[in-house]
Amino acid sequence: MKHSMNKRQALRWMVKTAAWAGAAVVAGVQGHVVTLIDEQAGSRQVTQFVGAIPPGRAPAHFHEYEEVLCFLAGEGRLWADDVSTPIGPGLCAFLPRGQVHCTENTGAGELRLLGVFYPAGSPAVSYASG
Repeated sequence: MKHSMNKRQALRWMVKTAAWAGAAVVAGVQGHVVTLIDEQAGSRQVTQFVGAIPPGRAPAHFHEYEEVLCFLAGEGRLWADDVSTPIGPGLCAFLPRGQVHCTENTGAGELRLLGVFYPAGSPAVSYASG
């Protein structure tokens, strides 16, 4: 399959900086989320994003996509229904489609994470549990 972008265009889209200063906040998401790879970058199947979550616990919710989270900085707990596990730098989690979950930042600073989900879409699309 031949891509419509030349190599220079493809490289420009593949290398993006997660610049927090001036980054657009994704509506409906606790903290700040910057989408790195999505349909605008040529990805029709997956979306990649970075997030910075302030101290506290997000509301429980679920998505209609599979999600993989890799925690980069900070400390907290990842909740799935009423079960939780500690999270921190270097730990990753897989959340199947429809899994009720939330992230809790138990530290004093931001909890930073890298996320990927399939199928592609917006990190702001979630559904309240209950």
